[in-house]
Amino acid sequence: MICFGVSLIWIVGTIIHWRILALIGIIPSILQFLGVFFIPESPRWLAKNLRWEDCEDVLKYLRGQHVHTSAETDEIRVISLSMQKTFRIYLKQNFFDLFQRQYTRSLIVGVGLMVFQQFGGVNRIVFYATSIFESAGRVGTLALVAATVPMTVTSTVLMDRSGRRPLLMDLHLWNSGAPILALVGVLIFPMNVKGLAGSLVTVVNWLGSWIISFSFNFLMNWSSLGTFFIFCVISGSTVVFVALLVPETKWRTLEEIQESMNPLKSRR
Repeated sequence: MICFGVSLIWIVGTIIHWRILALIGIIPSILQFLGVFFIPESPRWLAKNLRWEDCEDVLKYLRGQHVHTSAETDEIRVISLSMQKTFRIYLKQNFFDLFQRQYTRSLIVGVGLMVFQQFGGVNRIVFYATSIFESAGRVGTLALVAATVPMTVTSTVLMDRSGRRPLLMDLHLWNSGAPILALVGVLIFPMNVKGLAGSLVTVVNWLGSWIISFSFNFLMNWSSLGTFFIFCVISGSTVVFVALLVPETKWRTLEEIQESMNPLKSRR
């Protein structure tokens, strides 16, 4: 839906003035803000705060009233209690808790994915599509739209068939890779620091986006060939990074992913 929305704006942007386009963008932003108030709390967050009944109610709400969620609730309960017992985790976390030794791999993977995503240059192609395809006029922009949406649909269909790691290693050059990177980057953190970690990953993601967006024109003035060569090298490094550190999340629950990244001492 993100790629579809971006593609739709690209098409509309070839017809109407950019100021009107910016004003139209306020409408979905307001709707999204209002929609936040209707989103239930995460079951893992409720479990972390020992609100077991609310946790089960939310799972029922998310999975459907006719779906048996007792096994999933029990799994969340066991993981939550084990973490609190093993690491002596209380309801309040400090930002510096993220930098404890047991979270090192998760932090490297989560932050690393965001850094490689942004510095690989994917969003620069999106933001500067008009300039890049200026010689091709509207046809160039529409061609990019025609490629982006099908590739996103394809990656969505293949995600559970092929697994996340192969897609990250193969499709990270496409805009469709951004949602997958964000998904994996958040999933690998333990639920006791997921809120803090998610915030840090988001900050790194958008900071990287700003840095590359700001510097892109300067880099292109320096050398267009050199700019895309740098992006190519970083994208290639992403493949190695994913192969070595990023776990497969296919058909695995959040708790199973968490355990593979941060094994509990009590289970050793």
